[in-house]
Formats: sequence, structure tokens, C-alpha cells
Amino acid sequence: MSVSTDVPVLSGGDDPSTHRQSNTLRNGLLGGVVGLVLSFLPFSTVLGGTAAGYLEGGTAGDGAAAGLVAGLTALVPPAVAAVAVFLLPGLAVPLPAAPLATVAGVALFVATVYVLGFSVVGGVLGVYVRTHFRD
Repeated sequence: MSVSTDVPVLSGGDDPSTHRQSNTLRNGLLGGVVGLVLSFLPFSTVLGGTAAGYLEGGTAGDGAAAGLVAGLTALVPPAVAAVAVFLLPGLAVPLPAAPLATVAGVALFVATVYVLGFSVVGGVLGVYVRTHFRD
């Protein structure tokens, strides 16, 4: 009995969609680490997103997804610090300072939009660089 080999058989771990997601996650994490290491530079989130997008390749949407993961990775240390400042006993903001907490919340929101936005732009830029300037 002969088995046709024209159509590849995928086992559970060989699903291309899950393979792509794991690469996006890995590339995004690497880009986030690049953004954190270069955080002393202005627009370091663009550089982290660019690294993630370059590693990811594919379409602009793929690069944007990798850049988003890079941005979320870069947000973890500041988010942990912000939670520590507002929730740990002894560091918590007293209730009469509610307006200060509101200003801090708005600043945290703006910083989040900055990091995620520039990381996504960097991801798209990384795909562009890989597509147009690769040998």
C-alpha cells in the first residue's frame, strides 16, 4: 500500500500559526530587552521595536505585533515600580494627595501610550529595513 506524500501531515506541534506566534513572542521579548538596555537613549522604544520587527520579518502587521510585544515587555519594570510606589505600605500615596495620584495616573497613561506607540512604529520600521535593505 502506497501513501501519497503530496500533502504534508502536520502534527499538533507543527501548526504554522502557533509556530508564527512563538516567533513573534520571542522576537518581541528580545526587542523589549533591547529597548530596556538602551533606555538611557531617547526613543529607545523605537530601537527595541525595530529590533523586534527586523527579527520578525513578514508584513507590516507582523512587525507591528512584534513591536507591541516589545513595548509590553519594556513596560514591565516601570509598571512594577509604579505599583510598588502606590501600593506598598510606607510608600503608598496618602489620601489627601489624591490630585497628585490623578496627575501620576495621567502621566503613567501618557508614558504607556508613548512606549507602545513608538514600539509599534519601530516594529513596522524594522520590517521595512529587513525587506528593503537586506542583501
